[in-house]
Amino acid sequence: MPARRVASGQQVQIERFDVLGSESRESREFVGHVAIAVQAIAIEPARTSRIMRSHMVPPFIDHRAGGPIHCYGTAELSEEEREFIRTFVQEVRSEFEAEEARHTLAGSLGEQQSQALRESQYTITPAVHYPSKERPYHRFSCSRFVAEAYTQAGIELVHHESPRCTLADLKAAYGVMANRLDGEEFRTQMGLTGAEPWPVLLPGHIMNSLHRTTEEIRAASFRAMAGDEFYPARRP
Repeated sequence: MPARRVASGQQVQIERFDVLGSESRESREFVGHVAIAVQAIAIEPARTSRIMRSHMVPPFIDHRAGGPIHCYGTAELSEEEREFIRTFVQEVRSEFEAEEARHTLAGSLGEQQSQALRESQYTITPAVHYPSKERPYHRFSCSRFVAEAYTQAGIELVHHESPRCTLADLKAAYGVMANRLDGEEFRTQMGLTGAEPWPVLLPGHIMNSLHRTTEEIRAASFRAMAGDEFYPARRP
């Protein structure tokens, strides 16, 4: 079943580890954030903020309710696939908890350090940094966290080549970070080095990857294009 928008008066049926999408505050139908549901639930549209989810904000948040959703999609996962995703989410959570515990034991987790640690979990491009000796935990964008979770289940939602985005595009996508993106130091921290445009995986790319049949989702990864940052897509 393709992804769909939440419609007034129509019950929302979510299966465990379906993808949840939320609109940007700045633009209707521009997908500003994605998460994965950690429960199966049938719920009224006005109550979707109660759906328990896992997502990269930052920081990484697991098994908590969040804001309202405006669209959602499913790959009709098998129980085996859900178990792979569950294990991955648990491993990611353990990584972050262990790093926070290390800082706490070292006495180096004041408010400023805690904020820096939360931000260090996030990246824009490349959309994922894998754990290393120097940094023993993942860094994700919200989009790549979802994509990586599905990869663990053997499902490549999106093609590895992402459309290129200008600074103006990113400021529209990352409303809460818009002002900070003007700073070169912050852009470098987020991986935005060199001249724009940059290749960036956006939440809308994830939602549009699920706007296909189950067979299509499993047969090939989705190659995003300009306009796919919206759901439904607004391709030129």
